[in-house]
Amino acid sequence: MHLPLFATAAALYDLAPGAPRIVALDEAMDGIDPMTREQMFALLVELDLDWVMTSYDLNPCVATVPRVGFYELHRDNAEWGVWAQHFVWDGAQTTEVVDG
Repeated sequence: MHLPLFATAAALYDLAPGAPRIVALDEAMDGIDPMTREQMFALLVELDLDWVMTSYDLNPCVATVPRVGFYELHRDNAEWGVWAQHFVWDGAQTTEVVDG
């Protein structure tokens, strides 16, 4: 189901060289097995798409992704709001980024 969406987005962005190639998806990997997830990430990389995704269960740290920055949001029920933890995957390992 995602292949036509990604291919169409890439084709449209090809008509506007220099434009950001952003795809935003909510719960994009919900219900998808790990092997298919890795293939979807590979397709996003191959099509040179920049992506923003939200999910309760999203791990972009796979061999097919050469580099990605991501945030994990956390919530303490005793406090108001959420806090974010920033990470970078470099194709081999995940490192926490201490912002500020």
